[in-house]
Amino acid sequence: VVVALLAAGWTNLVVAQFLPPGIVNPFADIDIGEDLFASHVIEDDGTIHVVWATQNPYISGSDTDPDIYYSRNDGSGWTTPEIVNPWALVDNAVDQGSRLAVDSKGVVHCVWQSQYDHAGAGTDWDVFYRSLDPVSGWGSAVPINSDALTDNTDIDFFDAVPNVAVDGNDAVLVVYQAQNGTYRQFLHWRVLTDTGWSTDTILADDAYGPVAMDVTDDGSVVAAWEWKATPSSNVVIETSTFTGSGWSATVALTSSTVNSIHPTVTTFGSGVFLEKHFVWATDDATGGLGTDYDLKHFVDLASYPWEYGPFTVNSTAAIDGADDDARPSLCVEPGGVIHVVWQSTVDIFTGTDFDVYHSDNGSLGSEWSSIGLLGLNAPFDSAGEPDADPEIRCASNHVLSGIW
Repeated sequence: VVVALLAAGWTNLVVAQFLPPGIVNPFADIDIGEDLFASHVIEDDGTIHVVWATQNPYISGSDTDPDIYYSRNDGSGWTTPEIVNPWALVDNAVDQGSRLAVDSKGVVHCVWQSQYDHAGAGTDWDVFYRSLDPVSGWGSAVPINSDALTDNTDIDFFDAVPNVAVDGNDAVLVVYQAQNGTYRQFLHWRVLTDTGWSTDTILADDAYGPVAMDVTDDGSVVAAWEWKATPSSNVVIETSTFTGSGWSATVALTSSTVNSIHPTVTTFGSGVFLEKHFVWATDDATGGLGTDYDLKHFVDLASYPWEYGPFTVNSTAAIDGADDDARPSLCVEPGGVIHVVWQSTVDIFTGTDFDVYHSDNGSLGSEWSSIGLLGLNAPFDSAGEPDADPEIRCASNHVLSGIW
């Protein structure tokens, strides 16, 4: 797992402008286990919090099954990794898919999926939550899916790929994907307030996680996810907004005539000036782009003219043949400059392995910058060392943080 930072003021995105990446996981130069699926947030004071899954026993006894670890960096270096799943020292089960958010009090909220039989949850996939208070430390791990103790007799039941966000009232919103034994997929949600957890409730039928979420300036949470009418249908991107008491009507952003996957969302402004920016990967060949996956950008406005797009994001889309561009991540700087990172096999003197790239947009339209490098090692690792699953975060001081 590596992280790269970018200070404000760079404009030429053809050349690599991110600082050389630094390693998050210790002993990366000598360990043999995988460190994967990193997720992070950056606070206004510049503190970066990271969670990830690893097969490396950073703490003696955690063995080589995947466990969830947490570390942070306030500018003085990365802290010693801490175990998130409290059973790491006694289990041989898989824990993965961790995500985190930080509230206004500095409390870190983490969710992940696990096959560990915690308190009778069984060895099926269940979703767990744990928080880290800066004063009192780690709390207990609790199951999020309300059927965790009763759905473990059938392998066709599972709960997985969660995400978490903290709204403007410090309510902790968790959304996850569930299969109920009929092979149909549902999105469920729960919210944690001062009075405890809300009822486990279905958000969408025939829908898939992980759900992308972003908190608006007025404190609501905009979400986007994949939806399929039938198992053989094309994938459609849908969106809805959580306002504290419930969700707005679901809106489809894409057509079922093409496949659209891996949505990400960021927002800017509030009230009548609210902008919702969505990016996803699609095999839409319109405009001569071919049937490989490229990235599209759509803007939903709170006032007239209501919407713009979709626009093509990756500048190599028309010439990259069968190279797939996928798994985008978005953030927005104060002032409205949108940044996106993604993984691609496009060969711009970088080989055909997966590398991670960056582009930005300072307008509502199609003015995305030329493709630039997030991972500066891309020209030198073309012998099959993939860089994948990037994530970008923007801080209020215009510092960007990318992790992969």
